Amino acid sequence: MTNTRTFFLAPGWEFSAESIALGSIITNPMHPSLALFKATESDFSELSRATMKTEYSNTATEDSDKPVGLFRTFLGLFGLGNEDSFHYDRKRVLSYSFRGMESVSFVPASDLRTKAILETERVAQFCHASDYQASVFMVMGIKTVRGAGVTTGSTKGGAWRVHLSVGLSTDEERTDPTVFAFELDELRLSGTGEVKLLGRGGEETIAELQGRLDRDFGEATFTVIEGFDEGNDAPCKIVASSPAQVDLLTASSARIDTSVLRTFKEGRT
Repeated sequence: MTNTRTFFLAPGWEFSAESIALGSIITNPMHPSLALFKATESDFSELSRATMKTEYSNTATEDSDKPVGLFRTFLGLFGLGNEDSFHYDRKRVLSYSFRGMESVSFVPASDLRTKAILETERVAQFCHASDYQASVFMVMGIKTVRGAGVTTGSTKGGAWRVHLSVGLSTDEERTDPTVFAFELDELRLSGTGEVKLLGRGGEETIAELQGRLDRDFGEATFTVIEGFDEGNDAPCKIVASSPAQVDLLTASSARIDTSVLRTFKEGRT
């Protein structure tokens, strides 16, 4: 796969649209809200570009030969974040939907990487402490979703179909979006003060990206797969937390509107 965008999945439902900032510098994609540096609007050479997809629904497929949706992958890992109140089988998701998905990205000013790394004490200290072997990551794009829902087979009762929703509100303007994916540039500071951009952007293969992440974070941290972006149906690479990491994460903090939780029973099989 060539010339495709790469999205890291957020490690759970707890990230509001304000918690992960465009242009910020982080040290680990597992902690995208812990920034050592935050950019300002003057650091963007082009105005942030936003695209919105509304009222989307799709049938979940188990065909391993077909690319999986970006948001569908996130749902497969973290569900709707409400397992404390209702348990369902994520492997039997029949369909999924959302009210709105927004994608925001930016083009950095020419001096932003230098400003963020060389001229920011906390970032420079982090690079120096690793003897210039550790990378830092700049957040280049953010994807948010609101009004998410799934129809799935239940883990209890066998023949039940269940519809669950999160982030829905009777007042559409008050529905809060949640960050579920983001784009990163991996940067590394050399001992001579040069800021290097690692990887080959959209031309980097899945195998190359997987190898780079394995070297940086260990082989049991991230899994890279082929997928597509439900926002525009374009192919993409998806970087997801590995099953071992997901087991350590908690996604129970999602905002659930229990009034929209509905169940209905079909004939037993």
